[in-house]
Formats: sequence, structure tokens, C-alpha cells
Amino acid sequence: MSDRPEGWERAQKALRANLSPRYCRLDGLERYVDGTQYEGMASWYAPDVPMLERAPNIIEPVTEEAIASYVDLLTGQGRFPVLHSGPEEGEDDEDSGLPEEEAAVVDRAIRKIADQSRLRRAAATALREGLGCGTSVCLVAMKRGKIHIEHSKAKWCAGQWDAAGDLLSVEIRYPYIEEYRDTRDGRLAVRTMLHRRVVDAVADTVYQPARASESGAEPDEWRVESRVEHGYGFCPAVWWAHDRRVGDVGSPDGRALHQDVCDEIDALNRSLSQRDRAGVYCGDPLLVEIGVDAGHNPAPVSRTAEPMRSYADESPSAVRANQQWRSSSGAPARRRGPSTVWQYSSPDTSVQFLTLEKDALGALTGNIEDTRRIIEHALGYVRVSPESLRMSGGSLGEVSGKALEWMYRRQLSRCETLREDLRDGWLIPVVEMCLRVVRHHVSRPDLGPLLLADAAAVAPILDAFEVVVAGAGGEPRRLWLGLPLWLAWGQYFEESASDKAAVADRVREDFLAGMISRLTAVEALAGYYGIETPLAYVDALDAAPHANRAPPPQTPSAPKVADGADESAGGVTHGQTAADG
Repeated sequence: MSDRPEGWERAQKALRANLSPRYCRLDGLERYVDGTQYEGMASWYAPDVPMLERAPNIIEPVTEEAIASYVDLLTGQGRFPVLHSGPEEGEDDEDSGLPEEEAAVVDRAIRKIADQSRLRRAAATALREGLGCGTSVCLVAMKRGKIHIEHSKAKWCAGQWDAAGDLLSVEIRYPYIEEYRDTRDGRLAVRTMLHRRVVDAVADTVYQPARASESGAEPDEWRVESRVEHGYGFCPAVWWAHDRRVGDVGSPDGRALHQDVCDEIDALNRSLSQRDRAGVYCGDPLLVEIGVDAGHNPAPVSRTAEPMRSYADESPSAVRANQQWRSSSGAPARRRGPSTVWQYSSPDTSVQFLTLEKDALGALTGNIEDTRRIIEHALGYVRVSPESLRMSGGSLGEVSGKALEWMYRRQLSRCETLREDLRDGWLIPVVEMCLRVVRHHVSRPDLGPLLLADAAAVAPILDAFEVVVAGAGGEPRRLWLGLPLWLAWGQYFEESASDKAAVADRVREDFLAGMISRLTAVEALAGYYGIETPLAYVDALDAAPHANRAPPPQTPSAPKVADGADESAGGVTHGQTAADG
């Protein structure tokens, strides 16, 4: 008798019918990150199933590790960028950036928004989603007076864009299985329901869950559960398609980091599982008896051990799931051990072990390493082992930052491109979206409290960057022109103490040799000593006592010639020195 709740088969049918091809494609990419891509396949040890139809029992999380490495290199502590709106160094205020006073207000507001919305954590989530399935979707909202960035799975979302490419609305919709008690007999039953939420330029609407049809047809009616009239005039959502290319026409999604190497990932997992299976089978060598009658048992009889314990309160489903690991209770077995003696009466009996020869798994190991190298190269991922760190730095305690940059050079090259994509596709749009939401709430105090300092000061500055234009149908439409924003990224790897010492020694030698000025030397070492204004610091040094100044470079003088030395030996007369001339 099945222990599945009533309606299970119908619920599964309705679930499959309401999954779009796009949902299945993005879900499949996500599974290669989560390591769940083989769910539903036969066990790796299934005897009557072809190997390619079995689920590998060892799954290496190479995609998850690569994505985590990129997330750390771009959003890790000290690496996440600082956003500023002032003019870049050497640029004129009118041509680049906001005036100094306005830039100070905007930059201060951005810092507070970043703290309140947990911007760095949200960027890490967006990057993880974008690399994992190709697309990241997030909503910006004001909750309890604070800016909030909410992520939604891209496979759940459907967007609508206007002719200019601006996002008009986002629909979040997905089927799910709901458990409930049947009112007729009180038994547990399941059914498939549909969740739906629509966010557009006017409101954020959540609908009551509707019963999903087994044919995938639209529900007869959608009833509104809640509706928040925000009136922004723009859809408060950011849709980032990672690494979207010119040829990706007709699809709103980008490219996942691993979408071109899924077959290679499968090959790696199969090879790992094959090597593991060989180790399992041959790790306990197979015993062969020659010259023994069938059924002859030369050892004392014992019982088979149970590798999977059973408990009195186990559910029927758990019993069935664990049955494959259980042997029949009390089954007879030969006793084995140092004190157990097997006896044979025939002198022709021979007992042997079947084991693997030396390096028998070398072919599998070589295939694993080759496949792993192909995958890591395609992902741009650099796996650094303790052995490679020892070779570069000699010690795991401190490895030179330059050495790390050299080891990660292939991945850092990919990171530079990824920084630009994340900047233009997610970071700047999200910050601008947060500022626009803040500006709207300043003008609409009836929407609730706004717990963000400097909100009233930054709102008038933002007014100049939004204009009202005529839409496609002649209706007015708000057009955001975009703030002048720049990002100052942190270093990938901090300089070690040995790196700093080497730079300081080189700067000191060049300064004493007269090759560089005092200002150049101070500028080169300003970051090490926390010097914010090198020119003012040099002026202070020049005004300090002479003892604080470095001595000028000295020209070594010629040695004296000893008294009585022969003139012909050095061309110097008696009693003269080389300095005397």
C-alpha cells in the first residue's frame, strides 16, 4: 500500500503542466550548481540500468566552488566598490560628475542606502544568481521606513519591456504542492497551487493562490489578496542578464557560467563515481575458493551485520528508502577475523584474493584530472592548493599578494569583465532605483515613514535627472536620465608585509640616490602610512628640523696616500692627498 497522500499523482501532473520551458531550462542550470541534477535517476549501483542512466554517487561541486570564488573576489571584504558621484580626478565639474556640494550630499545618501539595504550582501546574491542561471531579478521597496532589496528566482519571473528597453512590469509566478486535510475524511491530501504577484509602475499586487489545472490552463479567476499603491511611475525592479550577447535574440536571460560545460561536469562525476565503485568493490578483496564442493563452508557460522539501523518509530517511506541498504535480518554468514580459522579437508583446495593491480585506477585518475582541468579552464576558475601556496610563498602563514595575483591571473582577467557587467547591469541600476524610491517617498509622506537621514536633502538634487516625456500612446511617461556614478573597486589581494617592505626599500633607495623627489616618495608610500595629502605632508617635513630630513646623497672621496709613498705609484707628491688636488 502506498504511503503517498491522496491526490499525489494528480498534483504531480498539474505541477509539470504549469512549468514553462524557460522555467525548466533555468532550473536545470541551477541544479548543476546545487548538485541536484541527477534527482529521479536510478542508483549508481543499480545492476540492470545502463551506466549513463544512473545517478553518480559522487558529485563534485565544481560549479558552486567557481561561483563562490567569483563572488568572493568581487564582493568580499575590502573588494566591494565605493560609489561616488563627484567628478573624476582631472575632469571638469561641468563635464563630469556633480558639483562638489551636491556630490557630497548624494555620496552620503548612497553610503546610508548601502548600509540600510545591505547592498554588499544583495550584490553577492545577485552575482550568485546571475552566474548560476544567467539572470538575476530583484525588487526595491520601502518596508517599515527602510530601503529593502528583495531577490526573486529568475525562473519564477516574467518581464515586460517597452520599445526603449525599460522594464514595465515583473510577474512572479510558480506552482507549488500544498498539503491540506480533506474535509470529507480528515486524511492528509495534496494539491498543486499557483502563486502570483505582479509589480508594475503603479502597484505591487499579490493574488490569492489559485488551484493549478492538470492541463496547464489559466485559472478561471485571480482574486486580489493584497495591493499596495506605490505610484512610483516606474517599475521598481532590476533585471540583470549576465553576459548577454548580441546573438541572444528573443530571450530575456543571460548566460550561466557553466552552461557550456554541463556534459563535461557529468563526465567528471561519472569518472569519480567509477573510481569510487572500483575502490569499494576491490577495497574488500573478493575471495575465491578453488577445489571446494559447492555449498561447503569451512568457517563458523555467524549472522550478517545490518549497515542501516532500523527504529521502532520509522515511517513506512523511511523503511522503504533504507531497505536497499539492509540485508535480510539473521541471514547466515561466514565468520571472519584473526582468531577465526577456516578448515579444508581436501589438499587440492586453493584460496585466493581477487584484487586490483598496481596503478589499475591510473587511467580513471588521469581522466578525472584532464576533465577537471577542462572545466576549470572553461569557467575561468583557479583552484589554489596548499602545495601551490607553499611553492609560491614558502609558507602558508604569509603569501605575497603579487604571487597570488600571478596564480589567479586567468580568473582575475575574467573578473575585470565581470566587474563591468555587474556595474552596468546591476550595481548602478539598483543604487539609482533606491534613490528614486527615496525621492518618491520624500514627496509622498502619506506612504509612511522614511527612516533615512539626508533623504530630504538628496531629493531636490535628483529632480534634475528625471523628465516627463510622451509615451507610445501619447500618455506622459517618466524618463530617468541616469546619475553620473563611478565605482572605486578594492584590490583583489592585499599586499603582504614582505610586499610593503620591498616597495618601501626600493622607494628609499631611489630617493637617497636622487632618482625621485621627496613628494614622489611620499606619494608612493602614502597608503602604507595613512597619508591623505602627500603635498601637505611634504610641506610639513620641509618645515621640520633638519634632523627629520634625509641626508643628501654623498659622493665618496678618494683615499689618502700614505706618507712616503712613491710619486709614480699614484701621481701624488710627498705630503699631499688626492683631495688636495
